[in-house]
Amino acid sequence: MDNESVERDGAIWATISSDGDWRRLGIRGKCLVRFEGSHLVLDQPGKDLVMFDPGKVYRTSNLTLLLPTGSWGYGKITLTFNTASDADTVEREATRLIRT
Repeated sequence: MDNESVERDGAIWATISSDGDWRRLGIRGKCLVRFEGSHLVLDQPGKDLVMFDPGKVYRTSNLTLLLPTGSWGYGKITLTFNTASDADTVEREATRLIRT
């Protein structure tokens, strides 16, 4: 199944980048963004899942979120979405994961 057909089914896809070593993160480019339990999950077909709890959530534009990963060691992950609605959804859910 290609990314375009998955996107039409309501999945949220984002293009990701990290200011850290991308090899540590294990993925780059376009991936599926979802939530499992208390973790944000980045899922790229053919790669291992990347799970983390964002330390903070910064909205840097209507399509872009910046998520520092803190002790997870992935650096600051930037997620760029196709729609502001997808960014809104992930921002809302990621903010709920932050422990106060």
